Amino acid sequence: MSDLWNDLTPRTEGVCKDISLKDAGKILLKLRMEESPGLNSLLEVEEKGKPLQGVRISGCLHLTGEVACLITTLNRLGATIRWSSSNPFSAHDGICAALKAYHSDNTTIFAWKGETIEEYWWCVYQSLRWPGQDGPNLIVDDGCGAYSMIKHGVDLERMHAKDGSFLNPADFDENDRDTQCLIKLLNKLVVEQGYFWEKLASQVTGLSEETTSGVTHFRNIWKKCGLLFPVMSTNDCVTKQKYDNIYGCRHSGIHGFFNGADGFLIGGKTAVVIGYGNVGKGVAQGFRGQGANVKVTEIDPICALQAAMDGYDVVLLEDVVETADIFISCTGGIDTITVEHMRRMKNNAILGNIGQGDQEIQMSELNQVPGLEIINIKPGSDYFKFPDTGKGVIILAYGRLYNLGCANGHPAFVMSASFTDQTLCLLELWRNRDNDKYGKCINRLPKILDETVARYHLKALNVKLTIPTAKQCKFLGIQPEGPYKEDTYHY
Repeated sequence: MSDLWNDLTPRTEGVCKDISLKDAGKILLKLRMEESPGLNSLLEVEEKGKPLQGVRISGCLHLTGEVACLITTLNRLGATIRWSSSNPFSAHDGICAALKAYHSDNTTIFAWKGETIEEYWWCVYQSLRWPGQDGPNLIVDDGCGAYSMIKHGVDLERMHAKDGSFLNPADFDENDRDTQCLIKLLNKLVVEQGYFWEKLASQVTGLSEETTSGVTHFRNIWKKCGLLFPVMSTNDCVTKQKYDNIYGCRHSGIHGFFNGADGFLIGGKTAVVIGYGNVGKGVAQGFRGQGANVKVTEIDPICALQAAMDGYDVVLLEDVVETADIFISCTGGIDTITVEHMRRMKNNAILGNIGQGDQEIQMSELNQVPGLEIINIKPGSDYFKFPDTGKGVIILAYGRLYNLGCANGHPAFVMSASFTDQTLCLLELWRNRDNDKYGKCINRLPKILDETVARYHLKALNVKLTIPTAKQCKFLGIQPEGPYKEDTYHY
């Protein structure tokens, strides 16, 4: 158990790894903000009115330079921030130091690169607890992490108040190490801190979810038992899923591989991309661009057909597991690469996960193999050797998101679109807090705002947009200013 669990009092001062990195982080943040035309354009429109003045926002999202741009944008709109990273290995220590040193009057951060799972959940907990307040007004989430803590906390308080019982770890997947650790922390909290989760949830106007896998979790929860408060799906914005997921992964999937597996050539090698959704499409483009022979696996017939018509061989993993060199999981699911798959792979096959969490590659099961030898190659790169075969595989970022664990995630320009969407989602939730526009369900940003985010980025790329004539607009049934497509249109 982490020593941090010995004192679970909500902290007023944030925590980072190395405050001496503050000036390097400050320079990096300035450069990232200058590469964020969407956020800067939004500030030109909204900053003067301070629409988030006095609003408390908790965030659980990778603390990179790009996320710091989102945080400072929310600050400039009037919000006060408490923030943690949504992955134990994704925080940028220089950025964390800069936020702590230069923005501590309105931002409190709890993050560093290389957290243990216990430290990770402590950081999420601290980002959600507001000293002297019941909780945040708005939440930014990634992968449903912050919401899971609140939801399980509310369930526990209701159980404990009824009969003194606790959450039972046996009721949850034993190989889901993140959830197992969360349950232990929540059981400890109800004893030492009493009841506070239900009151915290009642203060939340709404939450904005960043990722595909997170929205999937929210949809499952919504169908099963409803939601505690309104959720806005940032991921359903076209300017998020078609840009961040495709073009961001095309860039960071290669960047992370170069850093984590430096010295290994991609050109001429066989790379298997598991999943051909938006993330898989970007990853496949990136590896093809480096000269790899890319093969795709899919469960969805539509995505499989897209991959085939894009020129990729669509195969079964079992048929190529012994011959391929690189395996990248892009699904947001679980068990896409099993221990048995890894046993059959050639020596030094390289595995990466760019989907979500650490269950796409069976890391928990792998670590239970008797006699397994683990050799650290460099931070974020480990060789796992099987005792019975004498062969082993190289796994990047401990099976978590290697584009963040081995690199810095997506570049600022593409994340500017995603985080402008995030900001607009938060503004929509807050401005409509006293009406029923957004209920306790999964909501989407209006199409006209999605198009506005795209417009914000055109000038920076010297894009000239054609203006339709009045006759053309009448024929198409649209307004000159948009929106130009129906909500159901598939871009």
